[in-house]
Amino acid sequence: MKNKQIIISFILGIILSIGTVYAANINTSNEFSYDNSRSNLISTNIKDSIDELYKMKVTDKVLLDKYKELVGTPTNYIFDGTNKPTTSSKTTPPEGKRVYLALYEPGKYGLCIKREDVEHCFVFGNAKEESLYMKEVFSDVEGYEGTIEGRIKATIYDAEDFECKINEEYGVLTCFDKTKYEIDNETYNDYCDLYGNESMECSSIVSSKVQI
Repeated sequence: MKNKQIIISFILGIILSIGTVYAANINTSNEFSYDNSRSNLISTNIKDSIDELYKMKVTDKVLLDKYKELVGTPTNYIFDGTNKPTTSSKTTPPEGKRVYLALYEPGKYGLCIKREDVEHCFVFGNAKEESLYMKEVFSDVEGYEGTIEGRIKATIYDAEDFECKINEEYGVLTCFDKTKYEIDNETYNDYCDLYGNESMECSSIVSSKVQI
């Protein structure tokens, strides 16, 4: 029994010695550096950067604000569904419209709404970020699961002024302005769809005929 204890103690001693040597040869995170030019952090090594992030208590809102800074603001707008926004389009939102398409740069489109006189634009393709942004814009209502055109899964925000839908996997977007207006004894509503950089549309639909 005594010999057995001696053997076990000897083996444990070897293991501890190896572990000590191994640990002594591992670089600490302070010894590693990285390029922090795009992180907005002051720290230049991994450990300090983690500590800095922890102290910042980064939330979705903070990340979202940083994301929106990177996305920027659109330069051209259009409502007419027969054309995409181009560099020759208006540089201000279409007059009187509260839902419209926007061009940020060639091949980068967004769907914008004007809610309570504040413009909010959702950029196609940035599914996770835009989903968070739409949730923030419609914080007054609870989003629920549904579909776009009965076939594309989407999160729906049905507020008093707009009904907007977003597919959180691909970033497919659609918004319906519930504000009604009359033309030639018919009542209309505006909407815009953004299914991709090659498939988009803005138009008006007859919601009802005015009784005279």
